[in-house]
Amino acid sequence: MTILIVAKSYNQQSARAIQMRRVVDALNTYIDANIILITQGDNSEDFESNNFKKININSAFNPKTSRIKQRFFSGLSNFDQNFIEESVKVIDGIVKSQQVDVLLTVSTPIECHNIGLIIKTRNPKIKWISFFSDLWPSHIVPKPLYRKKMGSKKDIDFMSQVAEYSDVIVTPSKYTLEVLKENISSIKAKLETINHCGRDLQHYESKNELSGYLVHSGFLQKERISEDLILAIKKFENDPTFKGFIHIGKYHSNLTKLIKKHNCKKILLIGSVPEELAGSLQEMCHVSMVIEAPMKKRSPFLPSKITDALLFSDKVVCISPEQSALSDMSRKWSGVFAATYDKDKIYNVIKTALASDETIPMELLREISPKTIAAKYLKILQTQ
Repeated sequence: MTILIVAKSYNQQSARAIQMRRVVDALNTYIDANIILITQGDNSEDFESNNFKKININSAFNPKTSRIKQRFFSGLSNFDQNFIEESVKVIDGIVKSQQVDVLLTVSTPIECHNIGLIIKTRNPKIKWISFFSDLWPSHIVPKPLYRKKMGSKKDIDFMSQVAEYSDVIVTPSKYTLEVLKENISSIKAKLETINHCGRDLQHYESKNELSGYLVHSGFLQKERISEDLILAIKKFENDPTFKGFIHIGKYHSNLTKLIKKHNCKKILLIGSVPEELAGSLQEMCHVSMVIEAPMKKRSPFLPSKITDALLFSDKVVCISPEQSALSDMSRKWSGVFAATYDKDKIYNVIKTALASDETIPMELLREISPKTIAAKYLKILQTQ
């Protein structure tokens, strides 16, 4: 079996890129297949990487200009046309020289699915799997992440084409699929959910050494920073059992403004550090936290940082709507605690988690292990 993967973000340092590297490694390790990866890189050389072929496509795409356009205009107007054209050219050559059984395209960014659409229409017999790390387009995403842009109808039309021509659409959360079904009139693709991929459990030993601390790792953008979280932590000011909230990674300036506003002394901010160092810092704490933006009805997302939170800590506290993959996880598994966006609820769930004897079970860690994730992909690959 030959699997051709298009993942533009693979070489980057984003959460999406980390996830994609783990998935490719899982497929390469646990599936008997010939894997060819198309991604964006500094050169166009082909080379073998861990027994799979990796092809870097040069691109003069300007990320800074891209972010500005992304804020106001249709996603289609923001496509990296050079990456699309060069990738299609490379894939056409591969398809002519050998049999390709499966095409797996990965967003974000969304132009990877444009490549999939072009290749699928030219080669209908190739099985096309489109993976959506997040719900798209932005005007069907709930507030505060909702963005109405110029040309939004073009985005939904494009999404409808992907849903028509894909053989399978895969997302990490069933709630993503619910929103897609509500906004796209006809979906011919089979809809599947596969969890984000964690690290290999083999030889892993927990090194939790700091009790009383709560740790969050990952980018805290503006939409995820809630005053209720700051007020909840402020309530622990005179509680000796709570040592502090540690944030590792980038954060919006609103966080420091709120900390200063409420004179909150139990929040410790650590800037961006390499992935391995972030993991080492996180695994020192018994309790991790995963924070979603305050969406009222439900969350159509599953933050990828949940995988490291589960692996590195004894317990995880999630701030999320009642209808979400994180809240569902808390209802199903011990050691996972969830609360909605209210200072008293957040305070109570932190206090409960710190005092609880519950820990994350090995069964849950196996659910997100590379071996399990690879098996779920294999099942989809083998289904007609």
